Amino acid sequence: MTKNKFYFLNNLLSIICLCIIFWIISIVGSYSQESDQQNRTALKLKAERVALNKENGILNFSGNVEILYKEYIIKSDFLKAIQNKNKKQINLIEANGNVFISNNKDINASGDALTFNVKDQFILIEGNVELVQGESVIKGKRIHIDLLTENIEFDGSISSYIVN
Repeated sequence: MTKNKFYFLNNLLSIICLCIIFWIISIVGSYSQESDQQNRTALKLKAERVALNKENGILNFSGNVEILYKEYIIKSDFLKAIQNKNKKQINLIEANGNVFISNNKDINASGDALTFNVKDQFILIEGNVELVQGESVIKGKRIHIDLLTENIEFDGSISSYIVN
């Protein structure tokens, strides 16, 4: 009888250990997914020089500036990132000088200046704007890009070369 109790307790302990392992895996898995989601929506900034004005929450980047955000890459010579003073999050980015943006798939755009409203997920590129998708090219004065819907609107004198 004690031998049966020993086997029963041994099996019960094995089942409890397996349950604990699966519970830990589920917690780590959900944390990993949350971490991946946060990393996906995080702004990653690179530059040769950075200056922070702590009083007004403005970061100035210069020299080979590069922003990674979701699947997008933005490059420029100069960039100003304006933080929300309460949350210390960047809510507005202004870039100028050799501005370039790509979705790392099929769309590339360039211009003189870029404004990125991080909260509303909206990008405005101005001055000598050129958008290239495959072999098609559209040029204009301004381009509005909604990152949520991926809708693109052009303003100004527009010329295009579209390949079907």
